[in-house]
Amino acid sequence: MPLYRFKAADASGAVIETVIEGESQNDAIRRLKMRRMTPVDFLGEGEGSSKKKGIISRSKFNATEFTDRLVPLLEAGIPLERSLAIIEETMEVPADADFIRDMRQGLHEGRKFSQLVRDRNNMFPRIYGNIVEVGEESGALPLVLKQMQTYLNERKELRSYVISASIYPFVIGFVSFSVVLFLLGFIVPKFSKIIEQSKRAPGTMTQILLDISYVVQNYWYLLIIGFVSFVGFLIYLKNNEKVQEKMDEILLKLPVIKNIVVVGNVATLVKTMAVMLKSGVHLLQAVQISARVLPNSVIRQSISSVSSRLRQGEKLSHALSQSEFLPKLVTKMLAVGEETGNVEEMMERVGSRYDSEMKSKIKGFLSLFEPLVIVTLGLVIAFIVVTMFMAISDVTKFK
Repeated sequence: MPLYRFKAADASGAVIETVIEGESQNDAIRRLKMRRMTPVDFLGEGEGSSKKKGIISRSKFNATEFTDRLVPLLEAGIPLERSLAIIEETMEVPADADFIRDMRQGLHEGRKFSQLVRDRNNMFPRIYGNIVEVGEESGALPLVLKQMQTYLNERKELRSYVISASIYPFVIGFVSFSVVLFLLGFIVPKFSKIIEQSKRAPGTMTQILLDISYVVQNYWYLLIIGFVSFVGFLIYLKNNEKVQEKMDEILLKLPVIKNIVVVGNVATLVKTMAVMLKSGVHLLQAVQISARVLPNSVIRQSISSVSSRLRQGEKLSHALSQSEFLPKLVTKMLAVGEETGNVEEMMERVGSRYDSEMKSKIKGFLSLFEPLVIVTLGLVIAFIVVTMFMAISDVTKFK
């Protein structure tokens, strides 16, 4: 929804500027009055739409932290609106407090909590609204949000592991690149002066090295511009749906990367289905939503027919087995779960197993990256040193 800016008087008579969502200006005024505020002056539309606001807020609003705060309050028997009020009061970031206040206002207007979550789906995981809706319909909101809390914290733990495991290789790569730039920008130019003074034409390899050094020393800002442009281009490609689909295809053709991508997507699929089924979501709906949260579009497409197969009466394990990317272990264990009537628990076990396997594969991949960087750095430095040594040797012989 669009945002509208007003000068408004609160209950104490103080005039403040505020921004409020609304389907129209009149709807925004109605919402403002429901907050016991009197509009004084309309200042125009706010910057952006709810979509843009969501993008801005997402960088600040943490759905996992919000759930961690909400679940204990609901389990203690505190009503939802009062729980949100307590969370609002304890939020350190003003934007987060405003966000919670806006949700409370939605409850005052008679809207369901699940609908409020869906209206802000760019700030919550895709499954959040469905989980909340099941909790509202069953009267077990604290219980299903507890399942959601466990799921979000497991995802957070996995992301933290990947980030922490990537820090050391990244530092090695950065230091290695810096060392090479230092050699090209400060050390090689000193040797180039000696070569110039000798008035002897350098060899081909030496000339290439001197040219690279000259560019680094005199046009370093072009390297920065090129790097920034390259990062911007990558971001553009990531946001381009067709390019992203092509990249997903390429990733599944790379030997080592393919295993990591498949394992990560399988873990996401099974874990998401497990938490939704344990929360009471219907199987068909759980499958549809779980498929939509898969990062890889090719794998997502490969299980797109599962819903129609389930409608035709097929078992989940058999329907999932039609995907070429799902390992047989997954479908076999799900088949056992169907036979024992404990599909949710079996899915949770499978998901935990593949989470652990993905951590192991990422660690193995990064362990290969470290020696690769070191060897590459050694070869580059060796090339620079040997080339300069040979050039100086030629100059010495010439003299």
